[in-house]
Amino acid sequence: MATNKGGERPGLNTDDELSVDHGSEGIDIHGWKEQLTLRVFIIGFIVGSFLTIILMKLSLSFSFTVPFNLQIAPLSLILLQTLITALDSSGLFKNPTTRQEITAMQGCVVGFASIVYYGSFADYLFAMSELMAKEFKTGRDENNWTTLKPGWIIIYLFLVCFIGLFTIIPAAKATTLLITSISSTLLAGSRTEGKFYSSLTPTFLAFGLICPHSLVFSFFIGAIISWGIFWPFINSKEGIWYPKETSTNQSVIDGSYGYRVSLTSALFLGEGIFQLILLALHTFNDMYLKKKLKRFIVPLREEEQHQQQQQDIDYSQILTATTSYDDQLRTKLFLKDQIPTPISIGGFLLTATISAVTIPFIFPQIEPRHIATAYIAAPIINFCNAYTVGIFDFSFAPRYGKLAIFVFGSWIGLSHGGVLGGLIASNIIVAVMSSASSLIQNFKLAYMTFTSPRSLFIGQVIGTAMGCVIAPIVFFYFYNLPNFGDGNSEYGMGNARLSRALAVLAAHKLDRFPTHCLTLAGISFMVSLSLNMVKEMARLMNWRFYAYIPSPVAMAIPFFFNAANSLDVCLGSLVVYVWKWRHEKSANLYTPTVATGLFMGEAFWFICVTLLSNTTPPMCVRFFSRDDYMSFQENLNSLPS
Repeated sequence: MATNKGGERPGLNTDDELSVDHGSEGIDIHGWKEQLTLRVFIIGFIVGSFLTIILMKLSLSFSFTVPFNLQIAPLSLILLQTLITALDSSGLFKNPTTRQEITAMQGCVVGFASIVYYGSFADYLFAMSELMAKEFKTGRDENNWTTLKPGWIIIYLFLVCFIGLFTIIPAAKATTLLITSISSTLLAGSRTEGKFYSSLTPTFLAFGLICPHSLVFSFFIGAIISWGIFWPFINSKEGIWYPKETSTNQSVIDGSYGYRVSLTSALFLGEGIFQLILLALHTFNDMYLKKKLKRFIVPLREEEQHQQQQQDIDYSQILTATTSYDDQLRTKLFLKDQIPTPISIGGFLLTATISAVTIPFIFPQIEPRHIATAYIAAPIINFCNAYTVGIFDFSFAPRYGKLAIFVFGSWIGLSHGGVLGGLIASNIIVAVMSSASSLIQNFKLAYMTFTSPRSLFIGQVIGTAMGCVIAPIVFFYFYNLPNFGDGNSEYGMGNARLSRALAVLAAHKLDRFPTHCLTLAGISFMVSLSLNMVKEMARLMNWRFYAYIPSPVAMAIPFFFNAANSLDVCLGSLVVYVWKWRHEKSANLYTPTVATGLFMGEAFWFICVTLLSNTTPPMCVRFFSRDDYMSFQENLNSLPS
């Protein structure tokens, strides 16, 4: 039983500070075992199954390209709260549901329903099928396609979906340093023309509300550099550095899409690797201090021991002075139940070994060395992607998956099953990275709600296991429908067709990066690394311009999408600035609530529009553009009276 007793808090004036969780002081918080009740998993299974059916239909019908976090997070929370309220009112629960239990349910539901996304049912998985292979002139031999069956798909999902959960668990203080350094927001977008305008999009307004001004500044700078300077220059080289593009080849690596993916990846990896190095240093320092306290490491001199103790005291005072009461309390409780490092390392090695040995029996086209190569790179790439998700709730895993098709498809070759091998490797990358990124988000949720990271982790593991069984069953319900996969049917599977085309090109070794693409990516990586080094040095030296050094991750988002919504982000940040200027206390307390409402409203509107996109409305409620209306009037006038 973890209990936090009330008392005086250093550096905190309760009369001057508004606190969301001030009432939690002095309240008993159950241990991690008591947080994992039977009703957590029963309710998680019900809500997860319902969401899996909805998201599977949406993904198969409309080929989602935005991260599923946009839909799963608000949907699951509202469904959970609705179901819990109904069960409470019916008298089935003797004790009220705690928010720690709700957080564990959320982790279970996210792990459950996200298998729709991890499994890539509407993308790489269906691209492996015989039905999709028959649409292409090359790669139609039996070595480059497989028969989809629920048995091997369930086994395959169990092999790949748990590895990512063990690659992103840092240790002790490092976990808290990572979580408190990121701001969890939602960001989604689509490719449009590179121009600036304000569309008052709720998602981007909320992004400006909840993120620090430094990130908003970085986002705007990235929009100016990318769409004001860089992309106009790249577009001027069309036909010289890369082939002229049509509507059918805009997502091929040897076109402008290659610049888009490689440069954005380089900016992400530069900052992610730098943060990973910092995290490793904190972890090693934490391990050193623990061993020294246990007398495994004896200081050489008493002065050294006294100096280290003084540094710990100074660090504690700095942490207390620079963080709010809420964060101090959350950090204290979060550190009590950290997941042991041997479990994360041992779990990763065990699951990776089993996967590398077993997957070649399911797919002979991919060898253990190919899988081992993917898993060696997985921890680093996973951390970089999870760091990006922690800041923007935007996962770059599908784009890394496209790169994996190119790398592994070319490596294996067409004659050895390179088409199927590239798709398998890409699916593995997406599954491993996506599960890791969702876990870091749920850790942030556990941190905010005083939930043990152990109960959250176990909840997500069990939810993932449920999803690995239920998601394939739901998929095969749709798979057995007539005309499934036909481009003109309701389930056209456009993403699977594009992935298959890319895999065929990669296996032929015809797809390559455009001219100077890797050079520009290398420069972007070094710029990202250098900016982070300068920013960290400025933070340690207390330089005044520290807050004005842009974040490469924030700059990279407009590089891949567009600059159209940068003014919306700035407008949201301006609202926060004015709000704090007028009433700082209420702004700090209620800004996250306002942003959450905007996020959830946008997510539900997106789902409603998607569900109604194939519906033909009656004439009385149909809307036309001016040109269509004038044409319609001309046709009416031409009819005999």
